[in-house]
Amino acid sequence: MFIIILLILLVDTIMLGYFACDCGDWQREILVYLIPMYLLQIIGYAALYRIYLKMKSGKREKLQDVVKKLREENEELKSAIQQKNVEDKNTEE
Repeated sequence: MFIIILLILLVDTIMLGYFACDCGDWQREILVYLIPMYLLQIIGYAALYRIYLKMKSGKREKLQDVVKKLREENEELKSAIQQKNVEDKNTEE
């Protein structure tokens, strides 16, 4: 999806440059070519930014899940160590 939008924006930019250099009826060019192309570019960049934000939030959620699992494992290890220490003290006495 990301690559497709980038390709569309690239083609759109090339066409925008081509039609901007065309020396025909400038009012027609603005209405028919330039305004729709600028709108397509704005929509495309907005879509890219949205995809970027989704990717960024997805990575954050995954990292939060990993941190949560590591904390749970840490608590389990702490409790196991405490139990072992208590058992060692009981066997020494």
